[in-house]
Amino acid sequence: MARYSYQGITTNQEGAVIFSATVSVYLTGTTTPASIYAASSGGVAVNSVLSSATTGAFKFYVDSADYALTQRFDITATKTVSPVASYIPVTLEDVSIYWGNPPEIFDVRTLAGDYAPNITANYRNILILTTGGADRNVDPVVVAGSTYEVAIYNDGTETIVFDSIGIAEAVGSGAQRNFFYDGTEWA
Repeated sequence: MARYSYQGITTNQEGAVIFSATVSVYLTGTTTPASIYAASSGGVAVNSVLSSATTGAFKFYVDSADYALTQRFDITATKTVSPVASYIPVTLEDVSIYWGNPPEIFDVRTLAGDYAPNITANYRNILILTTGGADRNVDPVVVAGSTYEVAIYNDGTETIVFDSIGIAEAVGSGAQRNFFYDGTEWA
């Protein structure tokens, strides 16, 4: 039995940090709250944590005694902005907890043209992209021999083409796709 951390920063679709948001975790595709922990040991299971009031950062732990290593989770962040309204800055669907791997890196932006993000090797790079009124190509900058993982969430109404000069995989409106670079090519 071990606990593994998951961390990120709550932002809106424009990339502005949202402070003191409630980050809730559910079993993928359900409304069943997941058992998460606020600390690396001890304590009782909860199903949400608060993001920082100064940085927007959040962190929670999943215990291997509670879930199989293949369990996937839906993560939502909400913040009440008035007594009767909620603001939902980001909803990530089908996010994996990668047991023992480094934290994930989030990039949230609206594209004004094709995009060549500088991604980080040995991390899960999560790109939450709005297409900005036209189909867009997303061609990550990689170093041969290194391994990369990219998850693209298309929050726009047009199509994103991943690795347009290689595998040229389309990610449609509202869709999410994961891509892996083995040191020589994307799959």
